[in-house]
Amino acid sequence: MKRILLTMILAAMTVCSLWAQNGGKAGNRGFKHPGCIVSQDEIDRTKARIAAGDSVATNAFKYLKESKYAQIGYSTYAVETIVRGGDSGQNYMVAARGACAAWEQGILWRLTGNDKYAESAVAILNSWAKTCKWVTGDSNYALAAGIYGYEFANAGELLRDYEGWSEEDFAEFQNWMRKVWYTPAIGFLRGRNGTWENSGKWWQAPGHYWSNWGLCNALCVMSIGVLCDDVFIYNQGLSFYKYDQCGTFKDQTPEEVAAGDGYVWSWGLTEYLGNLVPIVSQTPDSLLSTPWGEMSQMQESGRDQGHTAMALGLAVDICQLGLNQGDDLYAYMDNRLAGGIEHVAAYNAGGVNNLPFVKYIRQSNGFTVADGRGGVMTGDSEASRPSSRPCWDRILAYYGGRKGVTMPYAEMAREQVGIDLGPGYLGETSGGFDHLGFTTLLCRRDKADASQAEVTLIPSMTYDGKTVAHNELGGLVNTFTPNSNSTVAAGTEIVLTASLPEGESDTGQWVWDTGETGNSLTITADSSRIYRVTYTAANGTQSEQCFSIAVRGDVPAEGVSASMTYNDATYNDTTLQVVYGRSVTMTVTADYGWGTYAWNTKTSGNSVTCSKVTQDSTFVCTYTNPGGTQTVTTFLIQMVKGQQYIGIGTDEMQQTASAVAEVGDSITLQMLLPSGVLATRVLWDGGAKGRTYKIDSLATTTAISCQYAFQGDTLHYTFTVYALTEEDSLIPNGNYYIRHVPTDTYLTNPGDGTAPFFSAENTSDMTTQTWYIGHLNQKAQYNLQSMTDSLYLKKDGTLLKYTARPWIFKTAKNCDYWAPADKDGKIYWLTTADGTLDLTTMTSIYGFDYEIIPATETTAIAAIVPSQAPVTEVRYYAPNGQRLSAPQKGITLVQTVRSDGTATTQKILRP
Repeated sequence: MKRILLTMILAAMTVCSLWAQNGGKAGNRGFKHPGCIVSQDEIDRTKARIAAGDSVATNAFKYLKESKYAQIGYSTYAVETIVRGGDSGQNYMVAARGACAAWEQGILWRLTGNDKYAESAVAILNSWAKTCKWVTGDSNYALAAGIYGYEFANAGELLRDYEGWSEEDFAEFQNWMRKVWYTPAIGFLRGRNGTWENSGKWWQAPGHYWSNWGLCNALCVMSIGVLCDDVFIYNQGLSFYKYDQCGTFKDQTPEEVAAGDGYVWSWGLTEYLGNLVPIVSQTPDSLLSTPWGEMSQMQESGRDQGHTAMALGLAVDICQLGLNQGDDLYAYMDNRLAGGIEHVAAYNAGGVNNLPFVKYIRQSNGFTVADGRGGVMTGDSEASRPSSRPCWDRILAYYGGRKGVTMPYAEMAREQVGIDLGPGYLGETSGGFDHLGFTTLLCRRDKADASQAEVTLIPSMTYDGKTVAHNELGGLVNTFTPNSNSTVAAGTEIVLTASLPEGESDTGQWVWDTGETGNSLTITADSSRIYRVTYTAANGTQSEQCFSIAVRGDVPAEGVSASMTYNDATYNDTTLQVVYGRSVTMTVTADYGWGTYAWNTKTSGNSVTCSKVTQDSTFVCTYTNPGGTQTVTTFLIQMVKGQQYIGIGTDEMQQTASAVAEVGDSITLQMLLPSGVLATRVLWDGGAKGRTYKIDSLATTTAISCQYAFQGDTLHYTFTVYALTEEDSLIPNGNYYIRHVPTDTYLTNPGDGTAPFFSAENTSDMTTQTWYIGHLNQKAQYNLQSMTDSLYLKKDGTLLKYTARPWIFKTAKNCDYWAPADKDGKIYWLTTADGTLDLTTMTSIYGFDYEIIPATETTAIAAIVPSQAPVTEVRYYAPNGQRLSAPQKGITLVQTVRSDGTATTQKILRP
């Protein structure tokens, strides 16, 4: 086995502490918790229904408890990389099952109060957060990111109040959701896998993606915003549902379509509600009366009905999440979604054919109707008909239970389904895990009388001299270009107003979460937060309206990674030594990558190159994320006049001055020279010239030097190659000091219960630095026992009362020092700058830094070796453990063996 000294490189990364910025689990940004697709109000109503013996609720509860994913201790199998799509390696179902299991157990904890459910669910979430690092695959990675990302976030949101989930682990989970799930979700929403540009090329038309893709990712981003108390992230997800990011939408009536070309195009992003329900149609007189007289096709209605129903279910979950935060997305765009709901329900549950349908062209830019490549859809597809997803009780809880509106075809769909269920009951393929389900249990309400309907509030905001008819600021600018100024400037004065529908009498009962009253609130936006007003109507019902304000620079910093590329190698570091005249490229990469980069060299972009290093230099990159928060990365370049490289056999050359190899290995030593220095000017020991020196077959530990002249100086460099011995060293039993040679410190046990560490020589009490090294057989495996308290050093660096024998000592030929390791040679000692013995880092030999010195002048020796038995043998050893026939010139270890098997060792020096 070849081993070489490698430079230890630490990744330069700014890690955002969501915990510090958002005030812990409870958060301080105004979000309601739990507040994703399930609220505490729904949990409380469900518990009351179960307690009252409601048969529907108790039967639905029974199904949840019997779900295999809801069982305490359900085994999850977290993986480092989630793969969806591609020819091989797909494993995304393990994430689907893990997320759904945690969510179902989280619901049961909320309903029963049994902490065993929470403990089991948190174990699942912690396992994933500590293991999983990536979501990948072909373009289908975006479906995995959106679906399982929103499900993991919803599970975490349910469990955030569990006291057994430590603050540190919850913060790690939040950061995991941002890094692993938000990153690909917002990446898809803002890039569409390279189709976002809409620039006239057939492959650059983001509207060709079916609505499910954008809906699940918008739901994921909104859910992560709630989980992480991040107003900016929440608003980003919200903006894709509420606004036409492509700027192509023009609402048309069927009459306008008929008067024109007779069809509509899929120009824009299809999760936007205006494109999700692309045209508003009136309900035919032959059908049952639908709310607001509308029955409108969905974007996927001409596709198979399974995907149509999936899109509907995701849209409903987005609306429910908004509603739970105080944003009535069901009512958005004049209750536009209701017509789509009734269309899907009438076709799938009502058996109604020939529904109103306007010809729909799903195309990529450049396709024409004539060439047929646009995917012309002229009516609802029969494929997978009928289909249903678990959403009907959630739909009817809003329209019927809160608004007193009759949804005749949605009611048919619910009756056909009965008690809707969730994963584990809906099939084991991906479709069975697209929704979390159990809406009959969690959402069912009795239909409200129209007189008891809740009032829908109408939001508006006035700032910077203009009034806008929406309730959020800061998220995304509606443009194709990433923009760092998409939030509100700190100090902006904003008037928040909630109005009543026309004809509704004002009771005057308005209360803001800040304590003020009235339907308007004037704020100075100094920090990102959600403001919420509650209105009590004359019929006693209450309605909420939230206003989500993201302030520039008051969003969590984005994690960035830094690297330096030099001499055909990339180092994840911000400090690097570079040879005179050589070039180096510095790169900063943000986790999400939608912000701007500015360097102190007055250049932009995420990398900059110094083409010729002639002096020590500093480069500074300021990354501004889309929310306006800045992260500064500083690179330090240290100019040097040469660098050493060593290669072993055919292995790649490594920058180092010393290496560990095996006897017989071929070795290549090489100098990286400053610009202008000829290789022929480099002189090696023995007279060889050139920038490279070769050793055909290493025989023993070897030190070789070279020199050359540069800028008036003669530079000297020494290479050391250690020849590893075939066997581990045999050290005679006895008492020793263990010295760390580079720092001249000694392994110390002060006896106060702390882990041993390296410190300066203790001449006043040598006992604390004396260790008995002994083995009980011929194997080169040893105990290390402290003279301070007779405890044994374990391989984790702590002390134990009982013998462990975990240690071996590696050395090299012609070397006086050792590399201690655990008995399997998997953990090598490393002493840090503060004297800590770090036994978690080094897994291979990087040098021989420890000296084993016989302890000959300590009164404590008798405590461990008290014997006065007759001497039976005297043995001689070299410092590296080699047995000698007689004392040698220099240092010799003399071991005195007694008849009872004990031994003492002393160190002698012979001139």
